[in-house]
Amino acid sequence: MIDYLLYKRIYKYGILLLFFGIHSITLAQEKKYTLAECLVYALQNSPALMVNTYDQKARSIEADRNKYKFLPEIDAYVRYHNYFSDMPTYIFPPAEGQVLSGGTVDGYYPVQLGLPNNLNTGFNITEVLFDREFFIPRSAVAVLDEYDALKLQEAREKVLYQVAIQYYQLAANQEKSKIIEYNLLRIEKLKSAIKLLVDEGFAKKTDYKRLLVKHSNLEAGKMQLAAGIKKQEDYIKLSMGMPDTVSLNLEYYDLDKESLVNDVDPVKGKSLQAKILEQEKDLLDLQRSRIKSENFPRLEAFANINFQAQRESFDFFSSGKDWYNISFWGVRLNIPILKGLDKKHRLAKSELSISKLEFGLQQNISRQKIEYINAKRDLQSSLMALEDRDINAGFALELFEEADLKYREGTILLSELLDAEATLREARMLYLTGLYAYEIAKLNFMKINGTLERLLE
Repeated sequence: MIDYLLYKRIYKYGILLLFFGIHSITLAQEKKYTLAECLVYALQNSPALMVNTYDQKARSIEADRNKYKFLPEIDAYVRYHNYFSDMPTYIFPPAEGQVLSGGTVDGYYPVQLGLPNNLNTGFNITEVLFDREFFIPRSAVAVLDEYDALKLQEAREKVLYQVAIQYYQLAANQEKSKIIEYNLLRIEKLKSAIKLLVDEGFAKKTDYKRLLVKHSNLEAGKMQLAAGIKKQEDYIKLSMGMPDTVSLNLEYYDLDKESLVNDVDPVKGKSLQAKILEQEKDLLDLQRSRIKSENFPRLEAFANINFQAQRESFDFFSSGKDWYNISFWGVRLNIPILKGLDKKHRLAKSELSISKLEFGLQQNISRQKIEYINAKRDLQSSLMALEDRDINAGFALELFEEADLKYREGTILLSELLDAEATLREARMLYLTGLYAYEIAKLNFMKINGTLERLLE
């Protein structure tokens, strides 16, 4: 179990002392964003979640298509054709041929029937009375709803994890920038004092030049860090869906807040990825059922309402000309017997996909155990390293204060004071790096436990 008291002690004394130094730096009065506020903003505006919403709508539309395709189908049609040569010829048997020819033909008798211009219009109506696939969409709705809920949860956790990592990285660098700024202020004041001593002949010019070099190096480091912070701000704003015009000034969360998760073994329950794989397997089972349903007979009712006109010329809408109605209805039973090998191949592909998912589920269980053990180990080791760096930074602060006092008393050289200052700054930077590593380890631990939503509290 993680030592919560140790965690709080580090935050109460370590951060307050090391982040801000002896004197705090007052920033402009701007809106400050805590981690929870950043995460809430991201969940409301994240482009990644918007893409997930579009994906859900696409799946919903596909589910509706499968559900409503058994409703009646009505097609209207208009067909015109013209016989530009001979009319269609119909062959009558000998008996009818003798009658039609007035007894002049003994045998089959060809007769041309029809007129050159022909127009047909009407409606075709089809309704499925029975199809084995009809019962599948009802069960697919529940599976798809569960799948969409899990995918939304997965997308939310990805956004929370990504934004939280960027937040901690940006917060650590902003605090590093404060440390550099504080040291620049100290050196600026020291430069003024040394310059006065040099002018009076009580200090060496080399001491003043050493301060100039030190100041220049810190300014260069500050500019480089500022460029990195700007890039990180752009990335986190992009992940959050925040306009670039908004100033993102972070407020490191409440130092007294216990944000560590309980040490719960997630292996006892299914991971989110395992649940999604199970739902994907259920969807593939439904797809396999649809393919198999093609082996069952399909019963349809149909009707046709048709109006026909034949004319010598294109005058179908002239008054006094007849239109002929030919309408009928019936039922049709389709019994599948052989449709090539397409269905066999689709069924084999579906079976292979299901086997692949089942294998993935087994691998997920094994991977989940390993990831949990590693995440817990990383969390514990990063906390131990953070404690060591906290102690080292405390020692570095004591050494610096001692060196500062001795320099004021004139018992040590300026170079020794600057060395102590560099050691303190490096210790503070290392502490921030360790703190960032610890926060990332904590995020990974929460991700494995499925408790990232607690960051919103």
